[in-house]
Amino acid sequence: WLLAEHPEIQGRVVQELVETLGDADARPEDLHRLPQTTAALNESMRLFPPLWAIGREVLAPIQLRTHNLPIGVHVLIPQWVVHRDPRWFVGPLWYRPERWLNGETDGIPRFAYFPFGGGARVCIGAHFARMESILVLATLLRSYRFTAQPGYRPELLPSATLRPTNGIQLCIEARRRQTEQR
Repeated sequence: WLLAEHPEIQGRVVQELVETLGDADARPEDLHRLPQTTAALNESMRLFPPLWAIGREVLAPIQLRTHNLPIGVHVLIPQWVVHRDPRWFVGPLWYRPERWLNGETDGIPRFAYFPFGGGARVCIGAHFARMESILVLATLLRSYRFTAQPGYRPELLPSATLRPTNGIQLCIEARRRQTEQR
């Protein structure tokens, strides 16, 4: 949906895919050659992380600024809020994949961006999910052009995972691959 809302960014990703892959499909060994595609995914997951928040239980008394947290207290850590913090991200509400390419995010703290959680309880499938997401995105964008459905905005349900209650509405048009254009 974000790429459909930003056709110029979708165009840059597609250009990268065509220039890098030619007519071949994206494979795991291509991931390091797809920085625009990876940045588009990183930025999408910054704005719409799979988990909107994670909870943890305090195991030893700690002090967070002026708050004393005793053992047993449950703490909610909201990626949704942290990923939109202007201390870490310029224009935090804007979809700007270039922030992942121009050095802008190089110095952010470890947990300023954590779409799959972090620490000892980071999602065990995070690496596979990122790889799979980039490959699926590359495959779809090579075959289809996505444009925004006029007037549509996702209505989000922050359940166990973050998801749209009204689906994702897009206009989809088949692309012609290079071999078909010859």
